[in-house]
Amino acid sequence: MKSQHSSTKNQLLSVAKALFFKDGFENTTVRIICETSGLTTGSFYYYFESKHALFSSIVSETANLLENDILRSEEHTSELQS
Repeated sequence: MKSQHSSTKNQLLSVAKALFFKDGFENTTVRIICETSGLTTGSFYYYFESKHALFSSIVSETANLLENDILRSEEHTSELQS
């Protein structure tokens, strides 16, 4: 059951990220995100308090990925200099 929850949340994140990129934040509604992902608005609000909360989650995830890439790059550079 936990993997289904994770899968549903990831589906919402993925669909929303694509729609925000394509149509912009203001033009993307919760209803559009749900219709595109094939989920109900109830499912959406189970995972996210609002569209802003979903967007914040996307930004945080992206920032974490960038931070990890920077750290790996610094480690690699250190190894090359040694």
